[in-house]
Amino acid sequence: PCAQYHPACHAPAADWSASTNSVICILDGTLITTPAGERAIEAVTVGDMVTTPDGPRRVRWVGRSSYHMAFLRGKPMSLPVCIHAGALGEGLPVRDLWVSPWHAVLFGETLVRAFDLINGMNVTHDFPGTAVTLHNIELDSPGVIFAQGAPVDTYSNHNNRAMFHNVAEYVALYGSVEPNWMGADGQGVRRYPLLAEDAPELAEIAATVCGRALRAA
Repeated sequence: PCAQYHPACHAPAADWSASTNSVICILDGTLITTPAGERAIEAVTVGDMVTTPDGPRRVRWVGRSSYHMAFLRGKPMSLPVCIHAGALGEGLPVRDLWVSPWHAVLFGETLVRAFDLINGMNVTHDFPGTAVTLHNIELDSPGVIFAQGAPVDTYSNHNNRAMFHNVAEYVALYGSVEPNWMGADGQGVRRYPLLAEDAPELAEIAATVCGRALRAA
């Protein structure tokens, strides 16, 4: 996190190790860009068209889960992260964007997880609600969609479809939890590469995001 580059920024005091309690989703109320305009993610369903950098694409499925915050408090990798309006540059996101810590945002040609951007200023980890409903849009292959105007990763099954509470709906539609988007190296396949936690580029991106907050302070 950018705390190590800007003393004014701070990362949450939490165990950031990966766990089976992590989820990869976008929160209820987030507006998704479609060819017909923006639509709340909870209203997006199978067969709808969404806008991507590669053009309009059809929704294969939408995974959904709901939790009381009392259940999530001890699971930092599932507690929602807020990417504040404008934190990503060029006015993006256009509104505060709430995602799970593992959800990735596109920077140029690479993906960065939300938790790698947490700085306590314009990317925060302090969801105020008592319950949360999470959604993730799946296309026919890994892709990117626009949430609150910002480019974010879509859901791709990396041996984790069972994290969604409506997984039975997917099995009823398609007969199994497949396809499973895992590469020969055992890593999950995405439309764009995901930056590792120790990547030099990640440090630069996090510092840039945090720097915007410092300049605005």
